[in-house]
This record gives sequence, C-alpha cells and structure tokens, in this order.
Amino acid sequence: MPELTSADLHVTLEVAQRGSFTAAAEALGYTQSAVSRQIIATEAAVRAPLFERHARGARPSRQRRRCCDTRAT
Repeated sequence: MPELTSADLHVTLEVAQRGSFTAAAEALGYTQSAVSRQIIATEAAVRAPLFERHARGARPSRQRRRCCDTRAT
C-alpha cells in the first residue's frame, strides 16, 4: 500500500466523522472541491473507494475502515 500523508488521513477521518465532504471542508477551512479532490487522489493511491457517496453525504466504505483500522495499530 502506498504511503499516505498525515494530511490524507486527516481529511479522510474528518469526512468520516462529519459524514459529508461539505461539513469536513467547513471544519478544515477548505473548499468542498479541495476536499473532494484530496479524497479522490487518496482513493487512487490506495486503489479503493474510501467512501460510499449518497445524496445526503458520505459514509466510510469497508475498504476505508480496513485501511484506517490497519494504520491505527
């Protein structure tokens, strides 16, 4: 698995905690499009979707939970 930066993980965790890209962007002081681009780039790096997107936000995918749980140990 490629190395992820602390910024990659920080943005990913913020989206997971807040349940939306927009809420995460507001909390981080970023634009929603910047958060979206960061997540897309991180998903490309790990070659897996990190979030299941839906009309009301996003929730962590199984791959994201496995990735972050592995890195936390």
